Amino acid sequence: MRWLAGGSYLDICIAYGVSQASFFFTSYESGIVWPVIDAINVAFQIGLPTARNQLMRLANGLTRFTGGELWGCVSAIDGWVCVTRKPHQSEVGDVTAYRN
Repeated sequence: MRWLAGGSYLDICIAYGVSQASFFFTSYESGIVWPVIDAINVAFQIGLPTARNQLMRLANGLTRFTGGELWGCVSAIDGWVCVTRKPHQSEVGDVTAYRN
C-alpha cells in the first residue's frame, strides 16, 4: 500500500527483505503488488462502472474539468495536498509537471 501511495519500491524491498523481481512479479502466487491490489479492491468497493463507455464518459468529464491537463483518469483517491499555485508557462517548461 505504501508503494501505491507513492513510496519507493527500493526502500520497501530493503525494509521487508524482498527482491525487486519479487516485488513486481506478475504471478499472483509469487508477486506482491497484485495480491495487495486485489485485497484493496475487495475491501473498498468504490463503485466504478465496468462498461467502457461509462468509464470514457467519466474520464472525458474529468478532462474537461481540468482544462485538458488530466486525461484518461476515471477516479482519484488522494491524501492531503497543500495549496499550490499553477505556474505560468514563462516560469517552467512543463506546466503539468507541477500539478498535484
